[in-house]
Amino acid sequence: MPRTLQTQAEQFGPIGVTFSLFTLILVGVVVMLVAPLLVGVYSQRQRAVLANAQGPTQTGE
Repeated sequence: MPRTLQTQAEQFGPIGVTFSLFTLILVGVVVMLVAPLLVGVYSQRQRAVLANAQGPTQTGE
């Protein structure tokens, strides 16, 4: 990232640095939002697979 900041500073000045930092923060936020979502979906699917592997459950009806 430092090379990007330097390049943006030379090419666009302070606004380039601002956009570079904003992009870095945006990527971090997206990763922190998507990672728990993927873990939740994965664990839910694993529970469904394990429930199907155990066979039908008896409900006592």
